Amino acid sequence: MLGEGKVDENNSIILCLAGCVVGAVGDRWQSNSLVFIRVDNMGSLSVFLIALLCFQDPDAPTPMAECVKALSMVPMTKHDVFYDLGCGDGRLCILAALKYKCAAVGIDRDREKVWAAREAVRMNAVGHLVTIYRLDLRDVDVAALPATVIYVYLPRPLLAELTPQFRRHKGVKVISYMHRLLVAHKRRLGDCFLYEFRGGGK
Repeated sequence: MLGEGKVDENNSIILCLAGCVVGAVGDRWQSNSLVFIRVDNMGSLSVFLIALLCFQDPDAPTPMAECVKALSMVPMTKHDVFYDLGCGDGRLCILAALKYKCAAVGIDRDREKVWAAREAVRMNAVGHLVTIYRLDLRDVDVAALPATVIYVYLPRPLLAELTPQFRRHKGVKVISYMHRLLVAHKRRLGDCFLYEFRGGGK
């Protein structure tokens, strides 16, 4: 049911996509409308609301199965604070909030993605837990974020820029999808890499 604010046994959540997918080119999607979908960890989609808007070519998001896998690497509680840097449609933040009842913050610089993420937050009734900001990550003091867990699916050059800030953080676990940081990882699960930073440049 729309807006129930809970995750079911298939980890399905409601997403607001910046576009109805009509084809893929490389790792980017071509689209021309706005679609609300329910997506589960097997990648199954159920379209239930379509509103015509004009968006083009949003970046491909983390597959839902990988989202579930990433979150399983660091079981959280309601006392954790989860950040997704480059949150896209907000799926990781929403899933973290629904599964663990923790606070979650998403940051993305793309206006349409931020709008879509905020709509998805509203549709999943997790606005009391999830906040989405429109910011450029290069303008964010990552080392000062009150995060206990950070998720990233970012280009390698940007990850390289952010790694020194992870090192300066007073204590945070970082999950990186697809791309490794230039430090030793603590654990790997498929294409997800877990890192632990304890502050003081370590």
